[in-house]
Amino acid sequence: MTFTTRIKEEITQYGIGQVESLVELAAFIRFNGQIKKNKISLTMENASVARRIYKNLKNNFGINVNIIVRNQRRFRIKQIYILEINDRVTEILESLNILQNGKRILPGEYFTETEEEKASFLRGAFLACGSINDPSTAGYHFEFTTSQKKEGLFLLNLLKEFNITAKILKRSNHYMVYVKSAEMISELVRLFGATNSFFYFEDIRIYRDHKNMVNRLNNCEIANQEKILKSGMKQ
Repeated sequence: MTFTTRIKEEITQYGIGQVESLVELAAFIRFNGQIKKNKISLTMENASVARRIYKNLKNNFGINVNIIVRNQRRFRIKQIYILEINDRVTEILESLNILQNGKRILPGEYFTETEEEKASFLRGAFLACGSINDPSTAGYHFEFTTSQKKEGLFLLNLLKEFNITAKILKRSNHYMVYVKSAEMISELVRLFGATNSFFYFEDIRIYRDHKNMVNRLNNCEIANQEKILKSGMKQ
């Protein structure tokens, strides 16, 4: 299980209210959904995330959602979960502030009244298109991936409201919003409500910081000894 999968599964156990569930759902459909005429398709690899989104759709809109499970054979066999929405598509997209008069729009003031709603939007975006490197095996790296530059910039500005500095760059046919600061990534994990993953990340971060500090002190000591040796040789 990857660290990203571990966090997403923990997030799905995090309880939220109705408004927050709508905001989370809006972000997930915006960044994951394939929207066609009278149809929304949501594709995911995580069964826990699929259950969370299915439950949010049923609780908030009371619609029938088709569930398709497929086996994907790429390096290894894994299951892909597809949720298809065929009922009240336009109504759902407009109520979630994704479409207006048949056109796709950026998120407006729908969810920006409270910090909890802003966090719910970021949480939904992470479930849809986010990933985090395992700090024990790689460098610190958090990212969102989106096909729309404007939506990437929107995420960038939303992160700034939590004092999290991110950058955006284009990679082939999509845009990546990423964070490299270990402290800020840790804050994001906490913001998502993944408490166990937060403590795991903090433990690794503290250990690595301590190890780096010891290495720097050793390097300084070796450099000082070399300077003393050179000075002695000159004298």
